[in-house]
Amino acid sequence: MENTGRREKAHWIYVLATGYVVISYGHLFMPYPSNFDIIKNLPWLNTILDLCIFFLPLIYGIISLILIAVFWKSLDRNRLLNCVILIKYSLIPLFLIGGALVFFCLAFSFIPVPFMIFMGPLAAVTFSFIGWCIVAGGAVFPIAYAIRAHKDGIHGKVLTITACILQFFFVADVISVMVLTLKEKRWRKLTLTVIILLAIFAVACILGLAAFILSIAVS
Repeated sequence: MENTGRREKAHWIYVLATGYVVISYGHLFMPYPSNFDIIKNLPWLNTILDLCIFFLPLIYGIISLILIAVFWKSLDRNRLLNCVILIKYSLIPLFLIGGALVFFCLAFSFIPVPFMIFMGPLAAVTFSFIGWCIVAGGAVFPIAYAIRAHKDGIHGKVLTITACILQFFFVADVISVMVLTLKEKRWRKLTLTVIILLAIFAVACILGLAAFILSIAVS
């Protein structure tokens, strides 16, 4: 954590935020009970367990919302901001991979094969929905920070409301967090580093795509 003038002690909110990152990555690899027929005589329970795993980020987000609401008075904005940075920046690789999968699924839908024409868009929608569940589940942390910072007089009302709304949209959620962080004048070096790395990645993707299209056109 960035130095804020005092030694930051371990706090349960950091464990909660770290848990969300672990859940966001881990639930994608969790086996579904229905695949192993764990409870043969209770298929409805298998279905419920499958849904719990699929919507685990949202469930975790609701639990986080309850805990933050209960202990609201004991949480300061610095801790909340630390959690926001931890979650948003740690999940960037996940969403880059997810975005690439969506792109390739849509690209495969143009293959003149009936199976791919239908499965490509369906897979893209499925990956997008899974990603949105992760975005929505983690929105509680930046929203809590924005509200706390507004009450502390750091951010204006318009900026706070806008940032809260943008937490439910891909890319815009990270950009809004970067704006809030830079305005707070904390985590600036890390934020600028992330921006530079993302810019380099975007340029590399554009050049790679252009080279691929050019190679096809030439051949």
